[in-house]
Amino acid sequence: MNTQFEQNSLEPTGELANTIRAFRSAVTHIASRETARPVSADWLAPARRRRRRARQTMMLAWACAALLFLATLPFSLSSHSAAPQPVITAATAHAPVHEADNALLEQVDTDVSETVPSPLKPLAELASWNSDSTSTSASNSASRSSSNGSALAPTENH
Repeated sequence: MNTQFEQNSLEPTGELANTIRAFRSAVTHIASRETARPVSADWLAPARRRRRRARQTMMLAWACAALLFLATLPFSLSSHSAAPQPVITAATAHAPVHEADNALLEQVDTDVSETVPSPLKPLAELASWNSDSTSTSASNSASRSSSNGSALAPTENH
């Protein structure tokens, strides 16, 4: 039975087994030689400095964030503690706005009703003709615009 177990074993045999044993002995020899040498005490110092610097940077970042939060805290609290605004109903809000709208419209009307410069006089006459409600003025304007040439009439570009 014992011989059967050795034949079905997973251990390599022959030349492959010799090669693996040689590799194992070489690795063991190198490991024992490296651990026998004295190790300098400062071999880990650069990594520790980097770690300490990163930790200090994170502490500084969190401190700045906390200071910024504490600096903005009074502003956010003062906006909540202000006196409540009086409630404006639709009736009280509508009257001043309506008066202000009328005043603005009157101002725009006075600005627009200025005299028309001489180069724009023909356009002003056309506008006044179009605003007349009689059909004769509309037909007169059509005949005048055709008799003036094609100054204001659309032109075809071919």
